[in-house]
Amino acid sequence: LTREEYRQLVGNIGNVVETHQQLLATLEDCNQRPPTDQRVGKVFITTAPRIKQVHQAYCASHPKAVCILDKYKVELNEFMESQGAASPGILVLTTGLSKPFRRLEKYAGMLQELERHVEENHPDRGDTQRSVSVYKDIASCCSATRRQKELELEVLTSGVRGWEGEDLTCLGEILHMGSVAVGPDHRDRYLVLFPSTLLMLSVSQRMSAFIYEGKLPLTGINVTKLEDTELYKNAFEITGNMIERILAVCQAKEDQHKWVEMLRQQIRLVRKSSVSSPSPATSPPPSKPQPLPPPHMSPLTSRVSISQPSIVRPTTQPANKGWSMSCLRPSPPLRPCLALGRDDNNRKSGRSTKKLNERTFEEDAQILRVIEAYCTSAKTRYTVNSDE
Repeated sequence: LTREEYRQLVGNIGNVVETHQQLLATLEDCNQRPPTDQRVGKVFITTAPRIKQVHQAYCASHPKAVCILDKYKVELNEFMESQGAASPGILVLTTGLSKPFRRLEKYAGMLQELERHVEENHPDRGDTQRSVSVYKDIASCCSATRRQKELELEVLTSGVRGWEGEDLTCLGEILHMGSVAVGPDHRDRYLVLFPSTLLMLSVSQRMSAFIYEGKLPLTGINVTKLEDTELYKNAFEITGNMIERILAVCQAKEDQHKWVEMLRQQIRLVRKSSVSSPSPATSPPPSKPQPLPPPHMSPLTSRVSISQPSIVRPTTQPANKGWSMSCLRPSPPLRPCLALGRDDNNRKSGRSTKKLNERTFEEDAQILRVIEAYCTSAKTRYTVNSDE
């Protein structure tokens, strides 16, 4: 395991164990008091916020831990058995890692059983009754968190039908994901919030895969919380200059509030970062030297490409022609003044340039005569051999 994989495997189990040790120590101290002074319900009520915090964090990382267990199950099984665990060793490890949330689900039932034995006039009876509902809510929230993270992990690892382009992991970490009803016909959709993108998915008919429905950059959208009406409740709308209005209806008021707040917060962050980053207009990149045009480029084309780089003209592919003797003729020599972007008026001496060109043409003509003579002799030899 890498350091990161080990961190994902164990999560914050150290904090979970520490919290339960503190709870146990407090309960043991409470048990030393007379029955009339024992406040077990109050102890659980007081510890509830910390219990919820550490267990939600642990449940959020558990789906990734399951993937690591599946990936290294052979190695982990051998390691656990080498440390004295009963066979199969992987089962011992899996059971141990799942104990925190399985234990959490038992607290509500245990407190309910305690309530039945607390006298009506006992000062702790009210806290004991409240602790039952509190720990039921904690167990429900942690279970929902675990299902949520399992869905997010499935989106990132199992793939999305119809998605084209870079891998979804390139969009960043999933900040929030949830189901909403979209449009007047209340189509079921999943919204997936990334750091700079909002993804919209649907579920296949067999509930076996996610299907890509659309992607919205956060820089181009606005979110508005809508008041409840006869047509819809717990709704918000997404608008933008480049998109049609999207009406999303949540299942509960808490979901509506969470979506609106998270979207607004992330939109502000994205826009703030885009404004603070330097734009190309204010800080132009360093100019690069223009490459020299190839020998076959005409002087007019080379001058236009240097003076007007923003104009892009479509290039036409030349038609395939048969080979001829003229294919061996060299291209016309490049005029240095045009290659360097200088005008002919800057030449120091027209007479010297004319002599240079005449000398160059004469050398090219000599090379051409040698090549033509070679090709003619080769053709003659081929004809004679064929006659023989």
